[in-house]
Amino acid sequence: MTSASLAANDAQPLMVVGIGASAGGLAAFKTFFAHMTPDAGIAFVLIQHLDPKHHSLLVELLAPVTTMPVVQASDGMALLADHVFVIPPNATMTVKDGRLSVVLPAEPTERRRPIDIFFQSLAAEHGENAVCVVLSGTGSDGTRGLQAVKEHGGLTVAQAMFDHHAMQGMPSSASASGLVDHVLPAEEMGALLVSHQRHLASLAPHLGSDGVQRDVADEIATISALLRTRLGHDFGHYKEMTLIRRVQRRMQVRQIATVAAYIERLREEPEELAELFQDFLISVTEFMRDPEAFEALRTTVIEPLVAAKGADQQIRVWVAGCATGEEAYSLAILFNEALENSASRPRVQIFATDLDERAVQVARAGRYRGDLVGLSPQRIARWFTVEGDAQVPVKSVRDMCVFSTHSVIKDPPYSKLDLISCRNVLIYMDAELQDRVVRNFDFGLRPAGYLFLGSSESLARPSELFTPLDKKHRIFRC
Repeated sequence: MTSASLAANDAQPLMVVGIGASAGGLAAFKTFFAHMTPDAGIAFVLIQHLDPKHHSLLVELLAPVTTMPVVQASDGMALLADHVFVIPPNATMTVKDGRLSVVLPAEPTERRRPIDIFFQSLAAEHGENAVCVVLSGTGSDGTRGLQAVKEHGGLTVAQAMFDHHAMQGMPSSASASGLVDHVLPAEEMGALLVSHQRHLASLAPHLGSDGVQRDVADEIATISALLRTRLGHDFGHYKEMTLIRRVQRRMQVRQIATVAAYIERLREEPEELAELFQDFLISVTEFMRDPEAFEALRTTVIEPLVAAKGADQQIRVWVAGCATGEEAYSLAILFNEALENSASRPRVQIFATDLDERAVQVARAGRYRGDLVGLSPQRIARWFTVEGDAQVPVKSVRDMCVFSTHSVIKDPPYSKLDLISCRNVLIYMDAELQDRVVRNFDFGLRPAGYLFLGSSESLARPSELFTPLDKKHRIFRC
């Protein structure tokens, strides 16, 4: 940890709050800072969609609202507590080693997502000491970055209207992800952040060098048993450190200091047990995630599969851990493209499953707001239509996919499969559970079937059941 990333007292890591806004953002910014204590020991970074051709007046307009220094960020500027840093026009900004990195000019407007980019770097750099706030704005910029902040243990907040429902546009998109911890009016956010910062500071003396509360580590088996007994889901063979950090995150959101008090809360409040379960299932996905891997899958697996099947045959695919559906629809697009270029037209059925019922509902609806990140404009135009405020896959893509709730651990695998895609699921399991799941995959695949894993995953014993077909892109054949 660098000195620039420490709070004023040099004892507690600096809490950094990234705030994203677009249209209507100025009023929200003013309201936020008018109600924000200026000496809380927090650094604020403002990311607003700005006209790249005009000078920004955001610094001048916010300076009278707060006694904190408000400055336009420049490359290499150190983050400091009780300061407000504003992104310049036509820029992309990230944070690394306690300093801001400003790149000019930004990407072309149609690909520009400055809020997502900053939130993602904030998550990686500051972990549980990161907070992201999504204020008023059109579109969906900020949603992907918010997911990263939550995945790394930080706090997520979105702006509400007077009735505490998320505003339309960016706050609504963020809230629809199911990963927002607090939906609040702008004037109520300051008190929450101060309280959250004080709670983190009170925990600091009780954390080990690995950032873990020892009492949480000691009771993780008790919490897993509660989830198994009350909800029927067994996390006993998931990687312990992942579970510990997800429990700590929920304790921080609820501002509960001891695991004993939190276990009592879990026993008394079924809603909190359900929220912890959702935190255990946090997943980040997008269309064609890892584009090179999907391109390798297209040429190595999908096109040969289509070419080898006749019109009276079926290709069966299982997406295990489909989250909100982007991966399943990505595969359906690639299969549709292969079918267009094939003399034979076999039927393709994609079974897409996840343990998270909320995510499955989103996938089944297939309504995606904002930018379809990961897809080219040509693919969006060809494979999606606009329905109201959402983009939805065309009928040939939707009809290939069947979504359902399913556990790769306790439910039987699908059978007679040509391809299983299971990406970024095994990384959360210990070696014993990984081996059990992989054996189920082998059982479900036809002879010479394919297995597609995530970029950070590998098979412990690939030579026994699977042969690497493309080691770099994690494509295996049984």
